Amino acid sequence: MNINRCLTLMMLTMQSAIVHASGTVQCAAQIEVRQEVSGVPKGWQAFEPSTKHPLMSIVFSEGEPIHRVILLPTGEEGGAIATWTFTPSTEGYWVSCGYNSTSILISRKLPEGTASCRVEYDKDFNPPLPKKVECD
Repeated sequence: MNINRCLTLMMLTMQSAIVHASGTVQCAAQIEVRQEVSGVPKGWQAFEPSTKHPLMSIVFSEGEPIHRVILLPTGEEGGAIATWTFTPSTEGYWVSCGYNSTSILISRKLPEGTASCRVEYDKDFNPPLPKKVECD
């Protein structure tokens, strides 16, 4: 591959990352988790029925999620759409994706300057499941 083609591919990759930085936030549809029990009581046995956990929730936090500054939505539309509006913060804002039957969350920092995020939920499930996330 020649140098011009390499540079073009690198620039297209960088541009698509920038476009993806604002717009749709894509949580993984499911994650695999390996859990371990420490100290199974005598006479009991531990097993893991499934290692695959589907997406269940999305939360936003000010600062790293480990600090647990979880934000409530600033607006809701009939349980089908929730909106979070962000003010400038030195800590930045993070999105965290939660998965069914595990306490594991995966998180990433939102791009600087993100002013709001909107989550659309599928109300065919109880509780409603997130199906689309858009941030501006």
